[in-house]
Amino acid sequence: LPLSVVRTGPSGILRMSMYGTLVGIEAPPASMNIEVKPYGISGLRTDLTAVPAVDNETHAEAGLDVKYGITENLTVDLTYNTDFAQVEVDEQQVNLTRFSLFFPEKREFFLEGRGLFEFGRGGFGGGFEGGGAPTLFYSRRIGLQSGRLVPIIAGGRVTGKVGAFDIGLIGLQTDDEPNVDPRVKTLAWLADESVGENFPAPTARTSGGGEVPRIMLPEEPLEFVRPEAVKGIYLNAWAAGSAARSQALIDLATRTEVNAFVIDLKDASGYVSYATQVMTAREAGADQEIRIRDLTALLERLQEAGIYPIARIVIVKDPLLIHAQREWAVQDTAGGVWVDGNGSLWANLHDQRVWDYHVDLAKEAAAVGFPEIQWDYIRFADAPPEHLLRATYPGADGRRRRDVVEGFLEYARAELEDSGVDVTLDVFGATTSSSTDIGIGQYWENFIGSVDVAQPMVYPSHYWEGSFGFKDPNGHPYEIVRAALVSAMQRSEAMGEAVGLTRPWLQDFTLGEPFYEAPEVRAQIQATYDAGIDEWLLWNARSRYTEAALAPAGGYPEDVEPLMRVGGRIVPVSERYEAMAAEAEERALARAVADSIAAVVVADSLAAVVADGVASEPESLEVVGGIRR
Repeated sequence: LPLSVVRTGPSGILRMSMYGTLVGIEAPPASMNIEVKPYGISGLRTDLTAVPAVDNETHAEAGLDVKYGITENLTVDLTYNTDFAQVEVDEQQVNLTRFSLFFPEKREFFLEGRGLFEFGRGGFGGGFEGGGAPTLFYSRRIGLQSGRLVPIIAGGRVTGKVGAFDIGLIGLQTDDEPNVDPRVKTLAWLADESVGENFPAPTARTSGGGEVPRIMLPEEPLEFVRPEAVKGIYLNAWAAGSAARSQALIDLATRTEVNAFVIDLKDASGYVSYATQVMTAREAGADQEIRIRDLTALLERLQEAGIYPIARIVIVKDPLLIHAQREWAVQDTAGGVWVDGNGSLWANLHDQRVWDYHVDLAKEAAAVGFPEIQWDYIRFADAPPEHLLRATYPGADGRRRRDVVEGFLEYARAELEDSGVDVTLDVFGATTSSSTDIGIGQYWENFIGSVDVAQPMVYPSHYWEGSFGFKDPNGHPYEIVRAALVSAMQRSEAMGEAVGLTRPWLQDFTLGEPFYEAPEVRAQIQATYDAGIDEWLLWNARSRYTEAALAPAGGYPEDVEPLMRVGGRIVPVSERYEAMAAEAEERALARAVADSIAAVVVADSLAAVVADGVASEPESLEVVGGIRR
């Protein structure tokens, strides 16, 4: 025992003459060493000022901590639904530094034996503190995210000694997301006045704080030749702004049939991707996360590569604009801005100022050189009826939603006429076959005459069971896309007047079974051609595409035929109709077998009834069997 440490401080450890040996210490007799600590919490909440009001809402929590001594020197601790009630409320602190605030860990599960998890380089470090070793439990972060509770589902820990070794093992499983109502989170963000207090900022900035010069519009916009048939891919702003990623996608286009890029100039985050001069964007702080530092240089690279650029601009999904201009938003009947059940904010499409902001962005994009403006989120919110009951639209004046969408398109088209750009529109895939505006204001006959191209998002994974007669639409990419586009073409032709073209968004991502690879993507492209359309766009949110699904730049060699998924199987493209016929026969046979089984079951049941002496005069077996089917 280094008694010198007690008498003379840390330097005393070097005085070996002061060491001694303790004797006579014996371990207590071994016994059953298990400790169980359950807990339960319940509560009742009433808040009549909330939206919606809360009246006598109950909640309860329960959990358990268990400690068990495996040996005299080794202990296992288990926790289930860890109790946060062990931590008292922290004092309010104002952070004026660039460092995170410190909140000491206080929960027993993390405190006991924590010294085993404090490790580092060792050494004396100017004292006896251990040379700046990292501390695992320095601040209370486990089970917390940005100050919000993340429930700890369960955890386990083993601590102690085995021979000459110290043992420390710990593992925890937390929920994926903080236990916070998305609406509450969004409303708290809206209430934070500090978010926009420095806007408009004098300079545009990247997310890392780097300054970006304002875009300088050229005297004449760059010129691009529209391909005979647009075959494009989507580039998110991060991919477009990265020299390496954008070049990789340019190389992909050079090797394949791809000849167009859809580039995010403003996405659903509300941020404008480049250093815009539009003042409304600057006032909203939309120029404070620049992803494309030099938009003109990017377009010059695309021009050199022969790639046709399309500017994508999202309209009503814009939290930054709404935070800065709350009266431009859809309002809540209880007062303030309406927030849907997912915590999303929606700009009011009835508001002329919303129209003008986005038309100004489109004019700027056209002035740089974009030959085509693609509008997205030109619609009303898709939310459950109970949420929509709280939504109110100032300026609606009884107008139908479909007429408002058409009104914006006509206005934007007239405003951009002098720019000479094409105007295109992204719409739900269901618009090609729905007899209504599906509750969002998108009705085929209303918008198709107001745009140069309509782009329905006919992703097979987004169709519901039974669509076009298929139980699993996602497993029938060819059939779903072809049926949806044939319907679109028929509706356009029936209008008997000059209407826009149809160019579908196709799915190059996986959402459910089956996993989407080259056959699934190629099936959608082939379906587009078979519907009488020669243009298409591929969507992947990460801008990562399946090259094997794309034809080489010079076309497929004569001895190569792409594979596609059709009829529930993967076959060469030339065998697609045979595959569909084979599946139809299989389905017919399955129905016939089911009908036969149903008829036998009904016959057996009738026989049993007669045997019991109960008189009955049923309908014919064919009718009963039909009902069964």
